[in-house]
Amino acid sequence: MNVFMIPVRMGSERLAKKNYLKVGDFTVLELAIRKALKADVFDSIVLNTDDPSLEKVADRFGIDFYLRSDQLASSAATSDQLVLDFFEHYQAERVFWLNTVSPLQTVEDIVAFFKISQDSAWRSGVSGNNSLVHSFFNSMPLNFDWGGGFARTQDLKPVQQLN
Repeated sequence: MNVFMIPVRMGSERLAKKNYLKVGDFTVLELAIRKALKADVFDSIVLNTDDPSLEKVADRFGIDFYLRSDQLASSAATSDQLVLDFFEHYQAERVFWLNTVSPLQTVEDIVAFFKISQDSAWRSGVSGNNSLVHSFFNSMPLNFDWGGGFARTQDLKPVQQLN
């Protein structure tokens, strides 16, 4: 069974209530749900959250709802703990996770990743993308050299980002 899980934590700290913010007519969470439904490749879609009020949203979209424990509601909880808890309480052979904070991830990206995973013997996988942007790490240029002037974007080495 291929399960698409959308994790939502009520107490986001860096951007408070980010999953409840509207972009146009829909919240960030609703946009993620709509992408999952439109992909039309999963056996089930599950909203995994610590917020019981979101069960109404899951019902409205006709997706499953999983209310995780308060222990997994804090910013101290890791992704590994969240996934392990989900596997322990929800029937799934494969879990596909969509971060609501990856708004540029398209339905086509989701479907392509799903198809690649079906044709492989992966135990796990992470999707990513390459970006041609001037990037820094610890205040040092990562993919360009200041000595040659400001690099043209098309000449940069791509920076790989995880979704």
